[in-house]
Amino acid sequence: SESPIDTFTLSLPISTHLTDWWKVKLLPSYFYDADINNQIYNRNTTLDIQNNLDLGEYYSVVFGAEYQKQNGKNVGQGFDKNTETHAYFLQAQFDIKTKYF
Repeated sequence: SESPIDTFTLSLPISTHLTDWWKVKLLPSYFYDADINNQIYNRNTTLDIQNNLDLGEYYSVVFGAEYQKQNGKNVGQGFDKNTETHAYFLQAQFDIKTKYF
């Protein structure tokens, strides 16, 4: 027989321009699922922030960070594991085609 599974997902992306050349995106999310009969539970919480900068006609920069926390639990097997991840990113772009061609 199939075990009932409860799933819940919440995401609330927020995006705004702080100036005409700086855009910020905040992406919080939460995911939960549970296999009730087998007592298996999973949670995932993520927070991501991204900054987009347009620095003139030919240059742009993207930078930000992400934090993620995951939890998995299997009550019947005695498994309970938490992991946390931190990530940072930076990208610079120069539009050579527009400038020189």
